[in-house]
Amino acid sequence: MLNRLVHLILKIPIPRKKNSYYVAIKEQEVLFSTLELNRSDGLNSLNQVLISLGFDEYTESNGMWSEHLVLFAAIAVSDYKVCKILEIGTFCGQTTLILSKLFPSAKLTTYDLPLKNIRNKKIYEYAFSRKVQDETNFLELRNTNLSQIVDLEFKEKNSLSLTIENGAFDLIWVDGAHGYPIVCADIINSFRLLNENGIMICDDVYFRTHKNDSEYTSTASYETLLALKEASLAQVNFVQKRLGLQFNFPKNKKKFLGVCKKL
Repeated sequence: MLNRLVHLILKIPIPRKKNSYYVAIKEQEVLFSTLELNRSDGLNSLNQVLISLGFDEYTESNGMWSEHLVLFAAIAVSDYKVCKILEIGTFCGQTTLILSKLFPSAKLTTYDLPLKNIRNKKIYEYAFSRKVQDETNFLELRNTNLSQIVDLEFKEKNSLSLTIENGAFDLIWVDGAHGYPIVCADIINSFRLLNENGIMICDDVYFRTHKNDSEYTSTASYETLLALKEASLAQVNFVQKRLGLQFNFPKNKKKFLGVCKKL
């Protein structure tokens, strides 16, 4: 325990025994299989896409990457047909670009707040300090990524506008604000816009946490997804967002991806 605390305080990655990490991968593969997906096939496909885009192969030590990319890739190589994709939370457009390569024949629609709202609320300040240098570089990176996508509709709107939007999507990625009330509205709006048997994936799901805020850390996604499940409207599963011990200790730090299939 003391050794783990030292690693956390000094922000040094906590080493996992090889067999422990192997067990984590095997457990994740089982979770994927309950969704009728193959994680190994998805990872292989994802790495091919990443390399084609000039990136390194998948590693969760890249702060913006997690098992959501493997999950998307596993869906892409499955029998599930994806023609229309909705993304809530564009950020720098990297996930949008990867989705476009995984699903080359799909039409993508992505929502993010207008720049003035991002600036005023300082929504991406955490990322500006580590991923991009400043707002100018952020815009250049986003424009570069989105310009490579052929069939794309980028909407600089508050995701609450989905309340009055129409459409039908096969795959929806919910990665906007993670707390009340926005994420609840995003999940319910997305669920309404899903095709029959459509799949919605929600980022940063906490089963429990010491705090709840409106942007980053909240149990709101978990509680909203459970409400859909308890109403017999959806099949809901949870897979680990990352497998390394440094991302899962202490337990209230552990995050999941919520996978919701419309019944």
